[in-house]
Amino acid sequence: MAFFSRHSDGYPYDSFQPGGHPWRSDGAAGSGRGSNARRFFGIDNGGGHTSTSIIIWISVIVAIAQWFIPAISQQLAFAPFLGMVQPWRFVTSALLHAGFWHIFFNMYALWLIAKGLEPILGKWRFMLLYVLAAVGGNVGVVLLSSPRLASWYGGTVGASGAVFGLFGALLVIFHSVKSDSTIPLLILIGINLVMGFMPGSGISWQSHVGGLVTGIVAAWLVLQFRRIGRRKRMLSSAHAVARDPRRREPNYVVRDLIAYAVVAVLLVVVAAWRYGVI
Repeated sequence: MAFFSRHSDGYPYDSFQPGGHPWRSDGAAGSGRGSNARRFFGIDNGGGHTSTSIIIWISVIVAIAQWFIPAISQQLAFAPFLGMVQPWRFVTSALLHAGFWHIFFNMYALWLIAKGLEPILGKWRFMLLYVLAAVGGNVGVVLLSSPRLASWYGGTVGASGAVFGLFGALLVIFHSVKSDSTIPLLILIGINLVMGFMPGSGISWQSHVGGLVTGIVAAWLVLQFRRIGRRKRMLSSAHAVARDPRRREPNYVVRDLIAYAVVAVLLVVVAAWRYGVI
């Protein structure tokens, strides 16, 4: 079975560099709130980017495999009419790309944002967010397409839905710490979203919207669960907080998992509703 290829990039992302790199976590840009974000999450990743490297290497390996085994694209690409019977495509399509420049710009954008975001979130939180955003991008394709339209039967490949999810999460974090980079980042996201609507671009704007919304919701839920935990801690252990306000709460891991699980359930429910299962 053959589908027409629709990729989902809208770049370059590096066009946004006012006053230094906007998403460095060392506070070099804007008002220096990147360190505040890291402090809020209670994570010190040592500047590591393990998850990012894993994602990039897997994507590159799959791209090479696509070159030698074209059938891989047919087996792993996402199309709304296949999502119900072959749900793994919701994830695997993010590993596929439609050529060298497609994967180059996607991985470049991923690396740019991951330089600041992975140290803020931590390795496994970053990886889970990336996967959720990739799924959310394809849920967006399902939700914003129709069996009466060609897009329902068209293949969608590319990691930019997931990348938009990371940008959405970063936007929420910037806003939560009142970073000066919030507005510039919002403008950048808007520009790249608009590019997806350009006639003949071949860009899956539905994937961008779905990934962006997923990233925003996931980050917002994580922040809300953590704030609830902090309020409880202040009520029950004010003295301990005063002694060590930066200490990491053990149950934050559980709270973060619950927040991500809520997002995953929401994505499943939305997709099931669109397919008419519920």
